[in-house]
Amino acid sequence: MRAYNELFFGDTQPARLLHLRQLAVQVMEELARFNPYLTGAVLNGTAGEHSDIHLQLFTSSAKDVEIFLLNKNVNFEVSESNHFKGGQAMVETLSFLLPQKGRAPEGVHLAVYDVDDLRGGVRTASGKRTARTERADIDAVRRLIVEEDS
Repeated sequence: MRAYNELFFGDTQPARLLHLRQLAVQVMEELARFNPYLTGAVLNGTAGEHSDIHLQLFTSSAKDVEIFLLNKNVNFEVSESNHFKGGQAMVETLSFLLPQKGRAPEGVHLAVYDVDDLRGGVRTASGKRTARTERADIDAVRRLIVEEDS
């Protein structure tokens, strides 16, 4: 995907990626009390024109996240996503469009996990520990932005 982006979108993709990462930091700052982590294409650098921002939140109550968004007048939809640990487990996902002045709104998806899911690696069915799902806290995302500007 990176090679494809470099070949066909080398003149626009880096700016798009930077924009999405900056928006992700803004959203993460707003949601700081819910331990947000960036995942997906915006984190791994393959985000393109139609990519959304995907965050994992780690909190003791998904309802607290919903109430927070309602109090901010955010119109969101509720769905379920597969748990990063695999299997049949699902997690609540809150999705909304983030308005921007002079630009089209950006899609944001908040997968809401239990606080305990933040610790440790993912276990396979055989009980072996695997690598953690790739995710970055707000400080790591800020470092990525600084690296892009360099």
